[in-house]
Amino acid sequence: MNIQTDDKKIVLGLSGGVDSAVAAYLLKEQGYEVFGVYLKNWTEKDEKGVCPAERDREDAMRVAAKLGIAFKTLDYEKEYRDRVFAPFLKGLGRGINPNPDILCNPLVKFVALSEAAQDIGATKIATGHYARNVNGRLLAGLDKDKDQSYFLSRITREQLCRTLFPVGELTKPQVREIARRIGLPVADKEGTSGICFIGERNFENFMKGRVPAAPGPIIDTAGKTVGEHRGLPFYTVGQRHGFGCPSARLPSASSGLRGTTAGAAGGEPYYVAKKIFETNTLIVAPAYDPALFRNEIEAIDAHWINEEPKFPLICSVRLRYRQNLQSCTVKIQSKTGCLEIAFNEAQKAATPGQYAAFYDSDICLGSAVIV
Repeated sequence: MNIQTDDKKIVLGLSGGVDSAVAAYLLKEQGYEVFGVYLKNWTEKDEKGVCPAERDREDAMRVAAKLGIAFKTLDYEKEYRDRVFAPFLKGLGRGINPNPDILCNPLVKFVALSEAAQDIGATKIATGHYARNVNGRLLAGLDKDKDQSYFLSRITREQLCRTLFPVGELTKPQVREIARRIGLPVADKEGTSGICFIGERNFENFMKGRVPAAPGPIIDTAGKTVGEHRGLPFYTVGQRHGFGCPSARLPSASSGLRGTTAGAAGGEPYYVAKKIFETNTLIVAPAYDPALFRNEIEAIDAHWINEEPKFPLICSVRLRYRQNLQSCTVKIQSKTGCLEIAFNEAQKAATPGQYAAFYDSDICLGSAVIV
């Protein structure tokens, strides 16, 4: 059946938070017929027996009712588990730290919204991300503290061209003020962190039984054994651990390390410098140890939102969300396609499996996987 398209119809990802709620209001004010879609991607209960997704869905429904817009729940749990969560677990099992928040956008969220739009003849989709779409280019949101372009660095040009980011020109305080002024039920709802769609949980408890993990030695950069870890998948390069004061008792299990000594020289805390998967060894170092810093890194699986740039590329890079942009030069290996990223200043905690997102001023060019 042919469905007539309508430029004033738009499908919005309504998450149950204040950002997408205000996005819905702004779109309606601009004359769009808004169709709110809540994506059900995870239905397992947390440690308290609560399903965060169900609570968010109820909030999304309340927002839709308040604004008088259509609302629908779409079940994409299988797609999320297959396309995002399974590769996430596989990466953890190989000793790297993938980023499901970045993978979810191009592989699940934008796919689901686009399919919903096609079903009703809408030409546009929208989300509550703090980002901007300017002439088919992905730009950082104006609120530098909330800019989410990093998480969108793997979306395709086709996905971007049909997407609006209604709150991208606003700051978070402005968004909350709008929500309070119009009486949205989520005006003061706090944002969430944790794994995309899964929410805030005890990471180690959540991962037990999902990835192979065994205790192993913790060794400092001088080659001295300083403790025992509980399994490499539970640690991230750059992660701080809680023992270091010479006069302190040994750390509790909640600190992340079981130590046999009080800590680094001078009582400094330890940070994860490297995970050696082959020997199940965790390498740790004090805060300013050279082992924590890299002048150059390599990255694979490069994705460019628009055209591939010319190399060498002088640009800025972000190795993790909310990191300040860092100046760098990017070269490409002609035989392998692997990117070589040389920093103007040495960078701390470049984490294998995470993404390096590239920028030309405010324009997000794309990203690649750190190795």
